[in-house]
Amino acid sequence: MALAQQKNILARFFSNAHQWVAQSTWFRKFRSHYPQAYTFIRNRFALNVFTGFPLTILVSVFIINILTFSEIAENVIDSEAIVVIDQEVTHFLYKARNQMVGQVFYLISYLGSQKGSIIIGVLVSIILLKQGRKTYFVALWLVLLGVGLSVRYGKLIFHRVRPADVGFYEETNFSFPSGHSTTAMVLFGMLTYFLMRNSHSRKQRLLYFLMGLLLVLLVGFSRIYLGVHFLSDVLGGYLLGATWMIMGITVIEWLSYKKELRNIPQ
Repeated sequence: MALAQQKNILARFFSNAHQWVAQSTWFRKFRSHYPQAYTFIRNRFALNVFTGFPLTILVSVFIINILTFSEIAENVIDSEAIVVIDQEVTHFLYKARNQMVGQVFYLISYLGSQKGSIIIGVLVSIILLKQGRKTYFVALWLVLLGVGLSVRYGKLIFHRVRPADVGFYEETNFSFPSGHSTTAMVLFGMLTYFLMRNSHSRKQRLLYFLMGLLLVLLVGFSRIYLGVHFLSDVLGGYLLGATWMIMGITVIEWLSYKKELRNIPQ
């Protein structure tokens, strides 16, 4: 019911906006001279098909994430302000660090590690395959593989050294972007999406969202608290991970949409 109401609200909004724009002279000229372009643009805001407004939103967020990640990456290399903020945050958390709290965050950080993500991914995959959700299984491992490759080559491209002399333990590879943060965003983001997509309770969906968000934030914060990443490393990882997550969601929604089309009686 809530989803239907949201669609009705959006439908009314776009209908009113279309009527307002349609009254303008330039719009009538555009529709008359470029009918194919007009049809393409109109279809991008259709609410009743995945290839309309939902895909438009996903593509828009994807592009915004890419641009923002590029901006952060550029600032990491060229901006003194970013470097100063990173160092101040790292120094503050290092001075406030507690050994016991550090051990707790070390365990939390493991959730975003390569071994941790593989263990969680395998367990989730077993459940998905038992439930016959092959599309979810394929999308999950597609984005996890993509994340692994993009983080690996991203670190080689940017060559950013890790914080000096403040690490809770030693890390030997480069710093930007944070692989743990990227993986956490993708892994727990996709799991949250799986749970929310198959839940019919609004309160339950909100609970899943908050739990997923908390896990992602805790893993990211743990990397800064442990002194093995700068703040901008984590933010860059979040953006990179969100980009891959959007790709995974798009794959699932697209395949589900195609399946629905095949099931429609001709």
